Amino acid sequence: MDRQPTQNEETQPMNKPKHKPVHQTKQAKGKTKVTKVRIELPGGQRLRFTESLLAYITNRPATGRQGGFRLGDWLATLDGDTLAHLVELSGQAATGHELPPPAGEDVLSVAVHATLEERDAHELKLSEKQLQDMLLALSVASTLESFRRQGLVEHEGRVGIENNDFSFILTEKGREFAERSGIGGIGAWSH
Repeated sequence: MDRQPTQNEETQPMNKPKHKPVHQTKQAKGKTKVTKVRIELPGGQRLRFTESLLAYITNRPATGRQGGFRLGDWLATLDGDTLAHLVELSGQAATGHELPPPAGEDVLSVAVHATLEERDAHELKLSEKQLQDMLLALSVASTLESFRRQGLVEHEGRVGIENNDFSFILTEKGREFAERSGIGGIGAWSH
């Protein structure tokens, strides 16, 4: 993901998406200040994954900022249904399927915002290949979190969209699942 585009690849600057989030901050007496983020596209469609990610980024405690943001930190906070939906949509996007609005915009927005936050940047210049790699990384990270919750893998370190300083191993339950499902060799599951 850190490679520069070749001369034959067209790059496009990727600024933070144009939708304007609405931030609502509430603080009850003696309670932690919490900011909610709402993003609405023209026509009233909302980007719920992006809203959740931006609210997480805005509200994470200062101690959570040590070592910077990693996508896996946010994924770990999602409820099971939301994570399953993200796994499905990001998997489709990563394999080149066009998602209907606003799902496509939402998945792309999550990938862009997560990458910008991990890089601590305000702009990205990406080729189509790099954009596709970013969507694949989102799919892999969300799938890994799902597998972790199911007890199929264990990992150490923090899962990111591009700066992955983690390793994972297949659990016994994961090995049984891979064998039953006919998913590649066990070696394919080790990182």
